[in-house]
Amino acid sequence: MINYERITHYNGPARQEITDFILLDGIAVLVAALLMGIFFTVRKARRQGLSVWNPTSKRLVRALLVPLVTGGIFCLALIRFNLIWLTFPTTLIFYGLALYSGSKYTVRDVEYLGLSEVGLGLLGLFWMGYSLLIWALGFGVLHIIYGAMMYFKYDRVTTEPSV
Repeated sequence: MINYERITHYNGPARQEITDFILLDGIAVLVAALLMGIFFTVRKARRQGLSVWNPTSKRLVRALLVPLVTGGIFCLALIRFNLIWLTFPTTLIFYGLALYSGSKYTVRDVEYLGLSEVGLGLLGLFWMGYSLLIWALGFGVLHIIYGAMMYFKYDRVTTEPSV
């Protein structure tokens, strides 16, 4: 088994290099995810002849923003005080709270994803040596599973058997 505890004990230039890499990687992933999410949402809405920006979507964005902005500022403070390893579980927790908060404006499945993210984040707080791994599980694997479930539940086009 790999000892992930070592990751939290870097000091000096090596720690700064790791911090810089993680921040740049996180920003790149965030921007890519937002752009892809917007693209696919707009594309699906256009195909269905729906408006993306309506009163419900505005309420959803408002519900998401409070926990996300609060969590983002909190994470910036953690990074400022060299507690970067706490940012992994913290981002999961605040993201999960945002999903939970916004779930009342979308499908109920989003609530379960939010609670799962919060649970993983809380777990990551107590298993700090594995927080990066748990973070990848929450933002990677969990989203792949959730996306597949949502696709098969709501978006998959089924064809009726021909008679």
